[in-house]
Amino acid sequence: MERKPSYTVDISPEAEDYYYEVLEYFYKHHSESSADRKSQDLLSKAIALESNPLIGRIEENLKFLD
Repeated sequence: MERKPSYTVDISPEAEDYYYEVLEYFYKHHSESSADRKSQDLLSKAIALESNPLIGRIEENLKFLD
């Protein structure tokens, strides 16, 4: 069985800061269970990039990394 290639997903400091801002919004404006589910959904999307890198978009400020 052929193994699918796996990629490393690097989270920039700016992306991490933005993630925490979004979490703060979720927990302030949604129920705890809804905020938990939404935060897990966001993480799942980031992790999915490891095996499906073309589902994301190339950030302009990271293009130099190829």
